This record gives sequence, structure tokens and C-alpha cells, in this order.
Amino acid sequence: MTTKIIVLRGNIASGKSTVAKNLRSKLGVENALIVSQDILSREILPYKDGEISVPYMKVIIEEIIKSANEINYPYLILEGIWLKRRYGDFFEELVKKYKDNNFFFYYFDISLDETLNRDTTRAGYMSKEKIKSSYTPKDFLENIKEEIIDSKRSCEEITQRIIKEMGKND
Repeated sequence: MTTKIIVLRGNIASGKSTVAKNLRSKLGVENALIVSQDILSREILPYKDGEISVPYMKVIIEEIIKSANEINYPYLILEGIWLKRRYGDFFEELVKKYKDNNFFFYYFDISLDETLNRDTTRAGYMSKEKIKSSYTPKDFLENIKEEIIDSKRSCEEITQRIIKEMGKND
């Protein structure tokens, strides 16, 4: 058995973390590991996620994929902003290198206005100016099939869609 790898990408406050947690709950906490870019960059690596942290992040992600495969872990959920300019080529390399794995890529395409509206629930996380300056619209991967998630879908609808697309209908 190879690990199914689900990549949830998008701007801040687009719903990635919420969907990742819901997905893990539906797949079974013992079957699904969530790797959060936020946690890696803020709590594990000595750098905020920026150019300096990218090489470290890539090594960690690849090691987690290798380990998940070695122990036959069913699902690995990678959630984060994962900017195309920093991680696009890396994801392409992973898909080629781990061709026996099933990769599922999802981009949360949420407008800046919706992002600003949603971020108000995340008390003091980032200033509106910082969100505006870091917002990257339509950051779609170019050479990887990536499903687009819009703001019209609920967390449950998105979760069920991902489960269905993975072929797990329980």
C-alpha cells in the first residue's frame, strides 16, 4: 500500500486547515497525518516561512513522505499556502519521484475580500495590510492537475468531494 497524499493550498484564511482537520476526522485520526506549513514554519523551523526556510521545508516534507510510505500510512495531508514560486517545482519533482503514490492537489481560490472577511475570526493573526501584501491571487500550479475549491462550498462539501475523488466512499 502506498500513502495517498492530499495537498491543500491557498491563501491565508481560505479554509485549508479546517478542511484538513475535518478530512482527518472522516478518514480516521489513526489513518491520516496532517502536516501544516504554518506549524513547520512557526514552531519547528527557526525561520518564518520565507525564502530562507524553503530548503528546510522541502527536506522535511520529503522525509515525511518517505516515512509514511515505509510504514504504510494511509493518508498524508499537506496543508499550507505552498506558493507556486517557492514550491511548484518541488511538488512536480515529488509527483515524479513518488509516482506510485496517489497525489491529490486542491487550490482554495478565495478572493481577497472574502479572505479579509474570514480572517476577522482569527484574532490578531495578521494585520489587514500584511494580508493584502501577502495575498497571491490565482496561484495555480501549472504542470500538476489541481482541483479548484471556491468559497461557495462548505467544509463538509469539500471534505466529501476529496474523499470521493480519492475513491474512498465510506
